[in-house]
Amino acid sequence: MSFQVANSAVEADWLSRALGAGEWGHVSGIVPRGFEAYVAVRHPAWRCDCTEENLPVLQSGHERGRPVRWVEVAESDVPVVYGFVLYTKRRITRSRNTLYRRLKDGDWVVDELPGVGLLPVLRPGDAWITGPRKGSLEPDLARTLQGVLARATEDSVPCWFGIWEGFGYLTEAQRAAPAVEAPGRRWHLFRAPLDQFERSFGEDWFEHQTANLAWPENRSWCLATEIDAEVTYVGGTKDLISAILDEPGLEAVPARLDERLAGLRDVLTPVVDQPAGVALPPGFESREYPPDRNPLGWKRRLGILMGWMYRLVVWLSPSLRKEHDEMLRSGLFVSTWGLKRRGKSD
Repeated sequence: MSFQVANSAVEADWLSRALGAGEWGHVSGIVPRGFEAYVAVRHPAWRCDCTEENLPVLQSGHERGRPVRWVEVAESDVPVVYGFVLYTKRRITRSRNTLYRRLKDGDWVVDELPGVGLLPVLRPGDAWITGPRKGSLEPDLARTLQGVLARATEDSVPCWFGIWEGFGYLTEAQRAAPAVEAPGRRWHLFRAPLDQFERSFGEDWFEHQTANLAWPENRSWCLATEIDAEVTYVGGTKDLISAILDEPGLEAVPARLDERLAGLRDVLTPVVDQPAGVALPPGFESREYPPDRNPLGWKRRLGILMGWMYRLVVWLSPSLRKEHDEMLRSGLFVSTWGLKRRGKSD
């Protein structure tokens, strides 16, 4: 059995009201108040080890590495390539990766990689850690969490599932499903037994995408995987939260409603600026990067000019502006941005 489109969103109004009373960027903004306890399930980071054999695969961006827990990252001396900074070159906005490296005193220093990505300068023997995936649980992690939730959920109790409306790979049928809204977010609603939780909403897509919201009919617990978060939050009874904390297959920590959403940066502290006069060991940040692979030729200049003309026409025409906004809401642009983002992070 797969996800069935919900008949109505009326029974999910409680969630909309609860999240509307929460604070954006905090746990209360993605999980309702009223539960006995809360927990944060951390999504794994990824360690990559470059060898002669897997160098071509890594350079193609088709290998993520092996999952590692945040506590391992905190104790590791391996550089962490995590996050990015925006910069403008030749009037084009781009991004560069940032790199955290542990100093001898235990602090992490943050460097800025001079190139737009890590892949062009990889060499056999390199090892690094990348950040967790946001907005979805990996299949194994989802399966483990589902097993714990199942022990606290009656088999006969159906569950609700919500998927963010902005994913570009949703089908027309999925987009037609009723939706529940909260400040800054809107999710299409579906019904299914809990054993469907590990299933992907984008089965024909390149990545596994689990539900962003889930709760049983009796509202004994509620799960949220915010699209921009590196953790999944669960609110429920004390017994359920204790079971999640005790599950060896999960890296989980207690959470509070007034906390900001957690991220891997929380374990890379204290972070210090690069000390003056300190020579760090040679690394990615000091390697010579290849010349700009995207020179601003006449085709790029023409593309920029056409882009500005399109923006002007959309701004002058209310009907075009409305159509443009509807395209954004449908996720046509979001999916393209996601592909680019994935290529940079991988």
